[in-house]
Amino acid sequence: VSGYQRVEDLETMQIDDTQQMIGEGRNKRSFLDQIIYREHSYDPRVMGQRTIFIGLSLIVAAALSLVALTIVLSMASAARMGERDRKPESIRYGLQLVPDLHQLSEGVLLYSTSLDANETRQKYVDGINEFLDTYVNEQNSRGTYMVDCAEGRSAGNKWCRFDTKRAFSREGRGCTRYDNFGYDSGSPCVLFALKDEIQWRPKVGSNVTEIPFKCDIIPNARSSKPPGAFYFPSLKNNLRLGAFPTNKLPSKTIADGKGGEITDEEGETLYDTPSLIFVKLALPDVKMHYTISCGLKDDIDGYEIKNLADFRGRKIFTFDVIVN
Repeated sequence: VSGYQRVEDLETMQIDDTQQMIGEGRNKRSFLDQIIYREHSYDPRVMGQRTIFIGLSLIVAAALSLVALTIVLSMASAARMGERDRKPESIRYGLQLVPDLHQLSEGVLLYSTSLDANETRQKYVDGINEFLDTYVNEQNSRGTYMVDCAEGRSAGNKWCRFDTKRAFSREGRGCTRYDNFGYDSGSPCVLFALKDEIQWRPKVGSNVTEIPFKCDIIPNARSSKPPGAFYFPSLKNNLRLGAFPTNKLPSKTIADGKGGEITDEEGETLYDTPSLIFVKLALPDVKMHYTISCGLKDDIDGYEIKNLADFRGRKIFTFDVIVN
């Protein structure tokens, strides 16, 4: 669970402190100017002493200016971090992509099965492994508050466990560690998490237990066909669509029986872990460039969502895939 700190006061503090430090620097430089340009009667016995004094004064002034600059830059950096913490809900919540392509390869999935690309492929695999290890450990750490739920059923004042082993494989196919999530076999997988800590609850039919999810793949070359996409887990009545279980929406909190909510070691409120979907891309063995847009779908027959427009999180995630 991430903590977010308000920085409005910090920004005000930054401006005031910066002005004060700059003002102090000017006072010192003005004082030195008076020393350097003051009219003195020439006396060779004291010129050496004056030169040493002026030199030392300049060194001290430079050091003080460097300290002031360091403080200003540090406060500016803290303010920028605060800006990131205050990023809009449309980015902080909703669909999240793993691996983090922006961090690893400038927002593009670069894929190749050549030996030269081993390092790049391994970065993607490591990113997925790290996320899943953290996810499973987090679920296990919640003990009796995390239980196995029947399809579409909630668990009262407990969270429903997301079974990654069952969800990520189907009839001998899937996205698993055994083949490095397809990165070794030409069918790489990307993982989507649906983070809903803003308490949006989908309005669906009484018998609906899944939220549809689909990726639209557009080749940049007109003559090319889009590669196939396979979802784990998939919608039970349509394997060409992914499915987020409704019993994980929203990411609820759990009452602690003392008038509060269950928190972590740092006192931050704990929310339910997000539900997950793997998308397996059957990429061709030729150079290609695809733009892929994946998102929640509210117009699938029998799975209509009446209030998807009210969800303030990210509903569509778009990225590029370049096959070399």
